[in-house]
Amino acid sequence: MWQRADLLAPASRLAVRGLLDQYADTRLALAAAGEDDRGIAAAAMPNAPLGAAMIVDLTGMFDLADARHAALRTRIPTRGVVVLALYALISAGILGYTTQRGKLRHRLATTALLALLGLLALTIGKVLDLDRAWSGAIVVDQTPLFDVRATMRAG
Repeated sequence: MWQRADLLAPASRLAVRGLLDQYADTRLALAAAGEDDRGIAAAAMPNAPLGAAMIVDLTGMFDLADARHAALRTRIPTRGVVVLALYALISAGILGYTTQRGKLRHRLATTALLALLGLLALTIGKVLDLDRAWSGAIVVDQTPLFDVRATMRAG
């Protein structure tokens, strides 16, 4: 999109590049705001005829932005989280039963269940972390967009 702006007349080229630069800033502000929708304010984009190639690219850019926004806002259904918690409780109950009254009834079974319970807890934690793309240990990396914006500003 940035390179195709070079095909436009000088005045239009500057206007389109300015809008693309503003768009990159807005996308980065959206990423920085996380789940705080009040932290985002976008100015209205003036309507200008940009040509068929520019319209196709612009539409594609907005489609990608919409898909990205939807992916980041999609959450695990509450029922899914409840089922994961139920699995953890059942596993903890089985582990408690096998170690009742301080005696290890089945050392091998107890060790296996403890390991499985630990893996289940890690899995549940990772699933919930992946479900929150704005925070946690795994976050959506904004470096590619910063790189594109730097390239755009370098001219």
